[in-house]
Amino acid sequence: IAMSVSTTVSVPITFHPKTSELLSQHCVVDNALSSAAGAGAAAAEKALLEVVNLCQEYSHSFEPIGFALLPQVFLLHAHKKSPVVKAAKAAADAIIGLVTEERSAVAVALVKDVVVDAIKSEKYQAQQAALIALTKIVKVCGVALSMYLDEILPVVCTVIHHIKAPVKQAARECLEALCLTN
Repeated sequence: IAMSVSTTVSVPITFHPKTSELLSQHCVVDNALSSAAGAGAAAAEKALLEVVNLCQEYSHSFEPIGFALLPQVFLLHAHKKSPVVKAAKAAADAIIGLVTEERSAVAVALVKDVVVDAIKSEKYQAQQAALIALTKIVKVCGVALSMYLDEILPVVCTVIHHIKAPVKQAARECLEALCLTN
């Protein structure tokens, strides 16, 4: 005689109190960043500064959205206008600043592919920004990142002899940090 027992477990799911507001903000920022390449510098700068504000306001609740915006933020490091580049650096710093040691496994899993893809970018400014971001992540949660060294090291090594000095320097610093992970 075979018996089967079925149970249902109800788990409450909690969201940030302003989840719907956060998601609508994400749509606005994502649209603004997507059109920033063809739009004016003021629109791009405004969108990037909004990313910084959202990181500060929502903290870790903004992580998945912020990490999803990183490819566009990295590409905007190559913008012709310096205020946009400055805002892109601030946005990248704010997003990467969300990565903490306590949440390192989740953060590294979410962000590693985005950063690796940006290192493969055609824009050297995006490569440099991604390498700097990766170096910061390594310094915060190197242990969590060390399990992905086999994926990351070959990509970083491809730009170690880059023609642009800033990329070369960022790659060396990143490689050094990666080699010192535990």
